[in-house]
Amino acid sequence: MDAFYAKKRIVIPNGLDVPAKKCGGKKGKNENKRILFVAGLRRTKGVLDLIETAQKLKEMKLDFIMDVVGLWQESETEKLFHAELSKYNLKDNILIHGKLLGQDKWDLYNSATLFFFPSYYESENFPLVLIEAMAFGLPIVCLLYTSPSPRDRQKSRMPSSA
Repeated sequence: MDAFYAKKRIVIPNGLDVPAKKCGGKKGKNENKRILFVAGLRRTKGVLDLIETAQKLKEMKLDFIMDVVGLWQESETEKLFHAELSKYNLKDNILIHGKLLGQDKWDLYNSATLFFFPSYYESENFPLVLIEAMAFGLPIVCLLYTSPSPRDRQKSRMPSSA
């Protein structure tokens, strides 16, 4: 039985390297609000929810830009997203940056007003992007539940097709 017990234990924390210099200043009231979304671009990560959210913000006559970072993972979702982007005239409000790494990614976190993460991805656990957003002191808007169970979807009003 002693063969299964470690003689020495080492804890390696889930670390995150972000730039030491971050802009913590508040944005001016008249500046565009920057909403950041970073994920693999697929339906269950909530990428289509960006369109609906942007429509509502536009109806409220708010000045905003949604910065979308990530690679498309589903061609049908990409086609639908771009069709709705055009249909609702949101091309000036939603900017798709593709995959960003290093300083380019940190610059977007730094310029963001809010981090938006409407994921209901089947295997979502504790995404690194949420840790990154917290490291930059961003308020985070996300779903209450990410479980695919019908009971939890009803609690969070998650789409039943998720």
